[in-house]
Amino acid sequence: MSNAQWSRELPDQDGWWWHWDEDDSLPVPMSIKHDCDDVFFSTAGQLGMSRAINCRTHGGVWMRLHVPSVEVAALCTDNYDAWSRERRRKFLGEPVL
Repeated sequence: MSNAQWSRELPDQDGWWWHWDEDDSLPVPMSIKHDCDDVFFSTAGQLGMSRAINCRTHGGVWMRLHVPSVEVAALCTDNYDAWSRERRRKFLGEPVL
């Protein structure tokens, strides 16, 4: 499946995927895993789900969600200041303030 567009093809890899019902709702990120028969499921414990659900049951469309690298993700967190201080100390030899 192409990673850059919505598709009716079901997820074919473990990882994070966008799922959208093609209605007025917003797309939601889902953690997808496969079982020993290579059937893909959205995992339990997310979006209030109490059990894993076969991706085929969801309907709608899918698109691979690319999770940013740790460094990019750190820029988007409340921990940026601590991360930035530690990075300066570790990589630039600056004292931690």
